[in-house]
Amino acid sequence: MNRREFLVSAGAVTLLQGCRSFDLFGAPEMSFGVVSDPHVTTPKSAALLEKSFRFFKRRGVDAVMVPGDITDWGVRPSLVYVRDAWNRVFAGTGVTPLFCTGNHDFDGWCYGDMTMEMHANGYSEADRLVKRGMDVSWEDIFGVKFAGIRRRRVKGYDFISGEWRGYEDLSGWMAQNGASLKGGRPFFYFQHLPIKGTTSDSSGWADNGLTKPVLAQFPNCVAFTGHQHHPFIDERSAWQGEFTVFAVPSLSYASLPSGFENGEGPRNGKSKQAMRIVPARRDLRGGQGFVVNVWPDRVAVERWDMEEEESDCP
Repeated sequence: MNRREFLVSAGAVTLLQGCRSFDLFGAPEMSFGVVSDPHVTTPKSAALLEKSFRFFKRRGVDAVMVPGDITDWGVRPSLVYVRDAWNRVFAGTGVTPLFCTGNHDFDGWCYGDMTMEMHANGYSEADRLVKRGMDVSWEDIFGVKFAGIRRRRVKGYDFISGEWRGYEDLSGWMAQNGASLKGGRPFFYFQHLPIKGTTSDSSGWADNGLTKPVLAQFPNCVAFTGHQHHPFIDERSAWQGEFTVFAVPSLSYASLPSGFENGEGPRNGKSKQAMRIVPARRDLRGGQGFVVNVWPDRVAVERWDMEEEESDCP
């Protein structure tokens, strides 16, 4: 199947491969880019994230979403590298950063052999984001308030994020605010962990099962999650039930669920806790993401290879 073939269409959500959806549907009211799990460590490791930002800028997006594991070790300098990459690309443009935290942003500094790598690069637990508190660190670096559930609006469309250790408050937040999200107009929810009972592997590394019944009340919700690291060639990366969910591939390395071909060794050393990663291949390096174009009655999701930086759809 080549990049321009139509892949999935169901309801008001359309999934396309490497082709600009507004060529089919006209100019959208709003668009945003999505990449997840960049796992930034050193300045060099932020290069692909910055390259993705530049691709999104060329596409003229209004916002960029990153659903967690922004950093790998959960240390302050790594988040500063992300901010600096953003500013080099988007400073003065008005593009909205839609970032939320993942497990690595809170706890990556204590993950076994990754900690060894952190120390080898001159960082330590003293640099960790939670040492001062994630809320203080976030506001200091990005200049915006941090909360377990956050609502942001881009060109009239709502984005709700459930932070790491904060998404469990979604039910209470929706009880107070959900009425304003009802209707046919789409809104977007994102959290790091897969939503249990939806996309691939969501029965394993998933949230506590509380998110799905909350969002099931909103058929106009389109959700994005990270953490799985599965390539988007996995057809289970898109789920449509009471609402819609997309599992966002990792920008840093690709993994496959157990029982699938092309699994190899763990990411670092011989750790039994680390996920098994896809071996280096020219045709599958990971580093994938989405461009999402939005109309009042339609959402079109384009799948893009960020490492190859597609050029056949200018």
